[in-house]
Amino acid sequence: MQEMKSAHLFPINWDRSIMINEIIDNDLVHKLTPIILSLRQKSNDPITVGIDSLGGSLDSMNTILGLLTGPTQDFKSGEIITVVTNRAYSAAATLLANGNYAFALKHAKILYHDV
Repeated sequence: MQEMKSAHLFPINWDRSIMINEIIDNDLVHKLTPIILSLRQKSNDPITVGIDSLGGSLDSMNTILGLLTGPTQDFKSGEIITVVTNRAYSAAATLLANGNYAFALKHAKILYHDV
């Protein structure tokens, strides 16, 4: 049985983060790809994903998630901490749910309608 990692093992690190603060689409994928690849190359530490988005394309969200968590050349998967800073609707809520550790600020709003 895999042991659950506690929250202190997944510290929110805004110095090692990306922000999803617009509609999730191909333009966002193109903008975030070099940033994510650079963060993954520098370290295997978790990446914090700040979320304030109305959602968007599930295909684009899956591409971003794959870049964040997919295996590197040395077969190490990435870990992410997802944090809702304001809104996480639709595809953004699905991204939130896929974090290794998911956190929502007290005032945050989440609209999740996936299965």
